[in-house]
Amino acid sequence: FTKISGTIFGSQVALLTRLAGTQHGLSIAEASEIFKQAATTFEPIHKDRSVDDWLSYLLTNNLITRTSDKIDITQYGTDFLKFLVDARLAYERWG
Repeated sequence: FTKISGTIFGSQVALLTRLAGTQHGLSIAEASEIFKQAATTFEPIHKDRSVDDWLSYLLTNNLITRTSDKIDITQYGTDFLKFLVDARLAYERWG
């Protein structure tokens, strides 16, 4: 978790937090809107990145699952959010 917390974007943490507050995850379209907002706010960081690139980090680190039209947080992702709070690393992040 420490390694992930050092490299995850703030918008990805925001997505995880939003997913943790749902019963059935979010549509890919809803996740894309969160990415678009981050790409606008942090344009220099995300200008060459797609929503698939942005989600790929979360998938690779087992923080989310993805079907053809939905994403949801995994238990590992939920545990990661708890780690951020417990380790006092739940501060606002760039990106």
